[in-house]
Amino acid sequence: MLCATSTSEPFWTVTRDALDFALLDRSLVTAQSQAGACATGYSRHRSPEPCGGCPGHRRRRRSYPPAAVAARGLTGFRIANALFGALAQVAPERVPACESGGDTGITIGGYDDQRRPFVFLEFLHGSWGGRPDRDGIDACSSVVANFSNNPIEQLEAEYPLRIEQYGFVPDSGGAGKYRGGLAMIRDYRFLEREGALQLRTDRHRFQPWGLAGGKPGGPSSNFLMSGEQTRQLASKERRRAR
Repeated sequence: MLCATSTSEPFWTVTRDALDFALLDRSLVTAQSQAGACATGYSRHRSPEPCGGCPGHRRRRRSYPPAAVAARGLTGFRIANALFGALAQVAPERVPACESGGDTGITIGGYDDQRRPFVFLEFLHGSWGGRPDRDGIDACSSVVANFSNNPIEQLEAEYPLRIEQYGFVPDSGGAGKYRGGLAMIRDYRFLEREGALQLRTDRHRFQPWGLAGGKPGGPSSNFLMSGEQTRQLASKERRRAR
């Protein structure tokens, strides 16, 4: 009943993309340094088989077994965050504070009254950290991803859901001379009698870090409201929706 994610793409491609973004970011690498580098100097991680063209470079082949794939993107986000944190120590005037470093995955599935199945999946964003010369960007996908949430009109027309709140969370970005971007809030009302809810979220315990004395961003939170009761949910959870 719940949406499952699977792919034949090996995990090292996610690692490669995160490394590419952090190490080849235009704000950190100049055109001269790119042009003067060895062809594999910045992208030696790009292939399991080394090029063999550099002095002392030994050629060898590796066989990469299949790896776990569900929510594998979170690891790529963390790799990029860690690299930017390291680069901030040598180029603090160019590196932004930590971004949200992940997304909130919401899956709701079930059957309607005519026993027709439905599965809804959406990823919500956080924001970017404060930059060296300006505030962070509000409600934007991770710096290593490129996607957006579903338009409310389409969502409500195709699924038994109603969006009752959608906006920014005041003062959720880390405070500083240039604040971090604001988080967003989105309330869903489930309109069928019964279904299944699955959450895959992050940043509940470890908040995005600040730089140069800036404060960390606010944590992520999930809440389930039923009647007069409001219950806080864990970052990863699966339960019946009714």
